[in-house]
Amino acid sequence: MTTARDTQSKLYAIVQENLPDLRITTVDRKYWSERTAHEYVDRLAFQEDLEAIKITLESNYFAACSFAAVLKYVELELDMSFSFHSLRIKFEPSQGSMMIDLATVISLELIQNVQNAKSRDSLFGLLNETLTPMGARLLRSNILQPSTEPRKILGRYDALEELTTKEDMFFSVRQGR
Repeated sequence: MTTARDTQSKLYAIVQENLPDLRITTVDRKYWSERTAHEYVDRLAFQEDLEAIKITLESNYFAACSFAAVLKYVELELDMSFSFHSLRIKFEPSQGSMMIDLATVISLELIQNVQNAKSRDSLFGLLNETLTPMGARLLRSNILQPSTEPRKILGRYDALEELTTKEDMFFSVRQGR
């Protein structure tokens, strides 16, 4: 399997062809890790920001992995490090989506039940009928950062209507055929 680090990969060739003067620095795939992002946050973020940052990382898998890779790049390539709990980390919502603050996430029980953390009695718990971990991450992301783009929302409504009115299509999609 080729990766972006492999100078023979298609991605590397396309970037190099379109941006010939660009200096490309790659970061190994092993550093693009959600777990590593959480470790960095625990170690580097201000204590008062920890909970909000963790909710953001959980809602956006790609942001978490990118964050980890960038900090690993700073450590390895720039030979820099940060002191414990010295880094102000602030995530901005993606264009076309809104960010829900931590107090709202908790009070509306969007991801976790307030009374019993193990309970499925939350919006995420009730909706989560996904078959893969990536599907669960995508659902969590869509709950915590819902789209604000009317075209995307209407497209989802149309897809939902089609799946609920055509049972055979629903089961085919569910089985991956």
